Amino acid sequence: MNEWIFDIDDIVLSDIEQYVTDELLDVYPDLFFTSSDYNSSDPSFPTVVVKGIDSREQGMTLKNDTINAVLYSIQVDVYANTKQQDAKRVMGSVMDALKKLQFTIFSMPEFKNTDVFRMTLRARRMIGANDIL
Repeated sequence: MNEWIFDIDDIVLSDIEQYVTDELLDVYPDLFFTSSDYNSSDPSFPTVVVKGIDSREQGMTLKNDTINAVLYSIQVDVYANTKQQDAKRVMGSVMDALKKLQFTIFSMPEFKNTDVFRMTLRARRMIGANDIL
């Protein structure tokens, strides 16, 4: 009955991947999406890591026997090993996808200058048990 919440991560990752791939595959043919911090294969760039974080139950009833909704939060990290502009372009497409999915961005991208450029954002959205993403 409450198992629907376990599908959210995969659905959101799939929706973001489809949107961004449609937008940028011609520019970045090696674009890679994952929900894991660890990958045993050789790195592929740009890489987009999408992970669910800190989701909270919402809309409890007096009986409180089902999960009616969650305030779902995600973190997205984009890594590029070429230039900062590549990370920005991919993150811009990710943000477009999140807005189409009705997410609110609450932590804007940050730049980390190392050998690999990284941008991070966090977003959240209320998702009900009967919502279709």
